[in-house]
Amino acid sequence: MKISAVTIMYNEELLVADYINHIKDSVDEVVIVDGGSTDSSVQIAQSLGAKVVIKHQPPDMSTFSFGAQWSYAMNQASGEWLFIISTDERICDEFKKELKSIVNTVPAGVDSLKVLRFNYIDGQPYAPAFRESHIRIVKNTPQIRYSSTQKVHESLDYCVKNTIMLKDLYYIKHDKSKDRFHKQSVFYNENFYQRGKR
Repeated sequence: MKISAVTIMYNEELLVADYINHIKDSVDEVVIVDGGSTDSSVQIAQSLGAKVVIKHQPPDMSTFSFGAQWSYAMNQASGEWLFIISTDERICDEFKKELKSIVNTVPAGVDSLKVLRFNYIDGQPYAPAFRESHIRIVKNTPQIRYSSTQKVHESLDYCVKNTIMLKDLYYIKHDKSKDRFHKQSVFYNENFYQRGKR
């Protein structure tokens, strides 16, 4: 079965080349929805063979929904399975080797796979949430999409029916710089305050 890596980005010229190069041999296509980057992110991604679609973020970011942007990206993919992975995430070598085999041997009736993720800040374990698990591999069906009401910390748990957890052998490493972590935290907090709660 065909599997598509799916991500969204905005001004990620420092990350996108490494992101594509690390995942492209493990999937059948790399799909990126760009929010209207003003740097060279799009040109870099296109030069490395990714399918890039532009969907501009609104000027007023308080109206922006990460859930809606991710769902739009999922809709651009042609694979029977989708691997949802951010530009600042990397999968381990064993995962790279086995990814296609994993989706080709999913038991009947299973529509999603939960993956272990380890979180770091500047290479150091992020103590408050070092080890997590998230649904990251899903069947490409219209029923499995993020909700547009999920502005931040989006999740697919509400719409999948049968999930299995992958072995700890297969994991994602998420390593952010302190500056990136701070900027994202500010954005999330502003949205929480505006909405009152998630």
